Amino acid sequence: MDSEHFIKWIKSTSFRLRDEHGPNDRICIIIDNATWHSELTDDTKPGKRAWRKSEIQQWLIRHRIHFDPIMTKAELLVLASINRPAKRYKVS
Repeated sequence: MDSEHFIKWIKSTSFRLRDEHGPNDRICIIIDNATWHSELTDDTKPGKRAWRKSEIQQWLIRHRIHFDPIMTKAELLVLASINRPAKRYKVS
């Protein structure tokens, strides 16, 4: 299973349960901590050490974080880590 398949499954299951139980009943789906259950949205994924310097710079630009172009990759990663947005999950 991957996150794309899981998201499709959770949507169809939650809609089916909502239809069966009505809009006022509380529904609880318990899942484990598999990686595809807790995938972050693209805009909240933090920069990674494996990224090239230019990719980190693009991440900083997309998040409107100012940086000096002569900064090293390590310095850019620290800056990205400090300014990392709050985690948002694709399924919550």
